[in-house]
Amino acid sequence: MKKAYLISLFSVLILWEIIARIIANPIVFPGLSDTFIALVALLSEGDLYVAILMTLVRTLIGVSISFLCAMILATLAYMMTFIKDLLFPIISIIKTIPNVAIIIIALLIFGRSGSVIIAIFLVAFPIFYTDILFAYEHIDDDIIKVTKTYEDDLYIKYKRVFIPLIKPAIKNSLVKTLSLSFKVTVMAELLVQIAHGLGRELYFYRINIDTPKVFALVLIMVIISGLFDLALKRIRTYEK
Repeated sequence: MKKAYLISLFSVLILWEIIARIIANPIVFPGLSDTFIALVALLSEGDLYVAILMTLVRTLIGVSISFLCAMILATLAYMMTFIKDLLFPIISIIKTIPNVAIIIIALLIFGRSGSVIIAIFLVAFPIFYTDILFAYEHIDDDIIKVTKTYEDDLYIKYKRVFIPLIKPAIKNSLVKTLSLSFKVTVMAELLVQIAHGLGRELYFYRINIDTPKVFALVLIMVIISGLFDLALKRIRTYEK
């Protein structure tokens, strides 16, 4: 696995350098050396770390709100068919809307300040809700019957039985939503022109035709997104 990953990585880097040499114009397509120099320059600027922090904070706030709402509504939908039927068309519609359209709609309705969080919510919430509800609905019937024989209150049953059973679904949802939500955050920051954030930085260097720094920022985003995936997968592996 690691060998294949390294081969793939080196292949991409080689292809990148070949294309850069063919185009021979760093403004259009910078090579590895130009991008590396731009990356070093970015890492020496304090504004970059503020931008990264603000983007991560927005991402985590949006994902947290999405998870809490999905957890509550999926639980209610599992217990009450009416809630499930009520939410089904809404979730289906949200899933079909492209991410860019979600961001633009959020901007039009909520303005700049709230549009980023709303956009993250509309992207992450359906994933959390669908996965958690699916996990509830696939709990073994025998387990449900056994829980009914105990006299413990609902909170104790939920904490000791249901939470451990749906925990894998929650972790899988986090793996799927964190990287996606991070990308949506950057996209939203770019489109709505909100102060401080990687999207704002990306827009600034694009309009100033500083392509090497645009590539360097994209590289930073790829690394952050990869770290999200790696951290969550390590957590899942550790707990197994």
